Amino acid sequence: MSDHLPRTQQDLIGHAEAEQQMLQAMESGRLPHAWLLTGSEGVGKATLAYRFARFLLSGKRHGKDLSVPLSDSAAKLVAAGSHPDMLVIERVFDEKKGRLLQDIPVESVRDIAGFLHLTSSQSGMRVVIVDGAAALNRHGQNALLKILEEPPENSLIILTCESAGMLLPTIRSRCRVVKLSALSADQLRLIAQRSDVKIEGQALDFLIDIAEGSAARLFRYAENDAPQLYQSWQSFVNTPSDRLARLKLAESCSGRDAEETFLTFRDIVFLWLRRAITARAKGAGGDVPVERLLFLWETLREKARAADDSNLDRKAALLDMLNDAAGIFAA
Repeated sequence: MSDHLPRTQQDLIGHAEAEQQMLQAMESGRLPHAWLLTGSEGVGKATLAYRFARFLLSGKRHGKDLSVPLSDSAAKLVAAGSHPDMLVIERVFDEKKGRLLQDIPVESVRDIAGFLHLTSSQSGMRVVIVDGAAALNRHGQNALLKILEEPPENSLIILTCESAGMLLPTIRSRCRVVKLSALSADQLRLIAQRSDVKIEGQALDFLIDIAEGSAARLFRYAENDAPQLYQSWQSFVNTPSDRLARLKLAESCSGRDAEETFLTFRDIVFLWLRRAITARAKGAGGDVPVERLLFLWETLREKARAADDSNLDRKAALLDMLNDAAGIFAA
């Protein structure tokens, strides 16, 4: 996944209008001190945030877009995550559990104030990116609000979040909000062609279809054999009473080094259910009534949230989900 890190990406596909908003704000001389980039997972929020930061930290204020050559010294430091005038706040990886922690610690947010009051060492700007701001609990959001209320001069704070509604209204009101749309199939195909994804033809078409406008999902699905996982789920749906098969499936999608596989499989389950519910609602074929599918959707969603909040063992969480689904499909 390192090749797909947002801070290393030079290209941004699909969000030219958002870039122009940022350029126009800079050129007007009235650059808002805080920006909130919203949109579904993997559409390019973090990539745009780093692109904006890279542009400012390189000393640029004008241009046809926010591109900065990778040979630029500021671009190199941003890509390495070591620019002295940039601070990134995000969920951290728990080595013991092999997954990201659910929350961003409030202590990380409190570091922002001290950072912004330091003298810029290179660019004349201090830039903070809070990637995944919805992971801030209420204490963290309140701490962030205090910073947004009295920002130092020559500072910029960029927040990313899937939905503005996940943040306090008082935070939203202090930010320029930019909503990014899902990427089109053609845009995802172009992203795949410019990356190291070694999938073409019908296999790529399938990945683009289930990625549903998200480059992050496209990469994750390509790296974790989503077509095979989808087939495994479909086999389970066809033979839900096979307990041994359920156990083997849960084991294959869990484990210390299988977090991305687990997330990919869980995505596939909810994608399949959502599409099945839509098809049943339109009168398309299927043996399971739409009401039972909706009940299963709500049950699995609630259990997925509870499993994430409690850091439940992934194998146990997945086996529990499969057992619930078996009760619906085998009825």
